[in-house]
Amino acid sequence: MKIKEKLEELIRYVPGYRSGVMWKEITAFIYYVFWLTVLVFDPTVGGAMLLVPIIIFGIIEALKVSGNKQAVKDAATPYIIMLVIITMLSAIMPGL
Repeated sequence: MKIKEKLEELIRYVPGYRSGVMWKEITAFIYYVFWLTVLVFDPTVGGAMLLVPIIIFGIIEALKVSGNKQAVKDAATPYIIMLVIITMLSAIMPGL
């Protein structure tokens, strides 16, 4: 198997590129470039940004599965709390 074929196979495991839908790939590319830029300048905030897609897709999945607003709140609350705590720690201790 050539390197190009291996890379094409590998990229299908990366969120945003798995389905092969162009708008999802463009959105993922923009997010990953933005995330890497933030990660370079502030690793704590960059790490916290990893939670953003998890929160968004968790909410979407909870809506699809149940359609119940309480289920959405239950799914999103732990992630939002973690994101707030990490953001506050980053503000208090910038070198963290």
